[in-house]
Amino acid sequence: LQLPCDVTGVEDFRWEEYWVIGPGDPKEYAQLCKTRPSYRDTFALLAIERDVCSEWMMFEGEDIAGRVRRKSDGKEFHLGLAELKAVDKKSKNYQLLHDFAVWFFNNR
Repeated sequence: LQLPCDVTGVEDFRWEEYWVIGPGDPKEYAQLCKTRPSYRDTFALLAIERDVCSEWMMFEGEDIAGRVRRKSDGKEFHLGLAELKAVDKKSKNYQLLHDFAVWFFNNR
């Protein structure tokens, strides 16, 4: 991977399900998105880190952590690498992240 690269979530993150596909209040969701990472955010993927766990990772302890910085406000998070996709669909990073996610989910 060529870092940094711009990434976003493949789909809603675990914490978002209640608001995205459930009965959650949209105003409450908007408020929570100010302090939590959202799959709708764009992040700069800064580093890949092993042996890092984060409350934001769906497969904490199994996935490799991507250290990201949200573009809109600079907040940093650790997200599961398998949950991320590159914004530029024509880049090598897009294919590498996609291939990693496919490998990860097929070998869990």
